[in-house]
Parts: sequence; C-alpha cells; structure tokens
Amino acid sequence: QVIFTVFQTPVMNSHGSILGSIDLIKQIYFPRELMILLITGEAMVDFVFTLAAVIGVNAVFYDVPPNIYFVLLPIPILLMILLSVGTALILSWVSMVVRDMQQLIAVMMQLLFFVTVLYSPYAGARPEITRLMALNPFGAVVTAFRDIVLYARTPDWTQLFLPGVLAVVLLYLGYVVFKVNEDRIVDMA
Repeated sequence: QVIFTVFQTPVMNSHGSILGSIDLIKQIYFPRELMILLITGEAMVDFVFTLAAVIGVNAVFYDVPPNIYFVLLPIPILLMILLSVGTALILSWVSMVVRDMQQLIAVMMQLLFFVTVLYSPYAGARPEITRLMALNPFGAVVTAFRDIVLYARTPDWTQLFLPGVLAVVLLYLGYVVFKVNEDRIVDMA
C-alpha cells in the first residue's frame, strides 16, 4: 500500500540516519532530529510521485478518477507522518545503543506490513480477527486512505481517534527520548 511507505521508509532508514552522519555530528552542532526529518521528507517526495502514479493508473485502467474526498487525504497522510517521525526518533536512539537493530526493524516492518496492509478487514477475516485488527492503528490509517482514494467515501473518523492519539504520544515520547540523549550520541559512536 502506498501510504504505508510513508511510515516504513523513515523507520527503516532511521538506523543509518544518525550512524551514517556521525562524522558531521562530531564536527558541528545542529539539531540532530533534522536527520530524521530529512529522511521523512525524502519518503514524502517518493510518496507524492507514487501517489500521482496510483491516481493515474486508477483513472486510466480502473475507471476510478480523483474525487471530491481527495481533500481529506492530508489527514491520514499527516497521521502516518507523525507516527513515522515519532517511531524513527525512538529507533534512531535505540540503534545507537543496540547496533544490530536494523535486522530486527526489517523483520518488524515486514510483520507490520502483513498485519496492516495484506491482512485487512476487507480480506474476509473471521470476526474475532477483525476485532483484533481494529486495534492496529496503522490499519485504520490505511483503511481511511483506501476509503478516500479507492472507494470515494468519507473515512470512519472514530477509527482514526486511536491512531491520532498514538501519533501525538509517539511523537512527544520520541522527541523527549531523543533530546534527552542527544548529547550522548557522539560518545556512543
């Protein structure tokens, strides 16, 4: 799913964002969280081009043209950005402490992709699995994105409450953890 890459790319690259720039970090001071924001920005540029391609393919081949509900697209996109930045801030710090995090992050992203995108409520899952899947905040964001782009309808706003709260909490916690430990980054390199 296109929107999941907004989360996946910064989280996967968060490991190397600090470690790959450690020489620059040792030489000059700048807010280190900019490294996370840069990889998120890169993911957003990729997302814009991919979204344009998806919209074009949907319009030409599947007769699903852009609709009025596209004005609601910034909401699930913003939620996914906040979730990704918060998670990436936390994981970039944890990656400084535990250097082998890249492999674990890759496995967790594959599992999260499977649970979020491939095994969705639309896949005809059993009711107890569907209720469990409703607790996945990423699933609600992906479903909202699908509702807007594919089904031309308003997303269920009640389902976006949990992802919204989680996004704000993760962003706050990620920022606090990162800023508290920012001075120790050079020492750990």
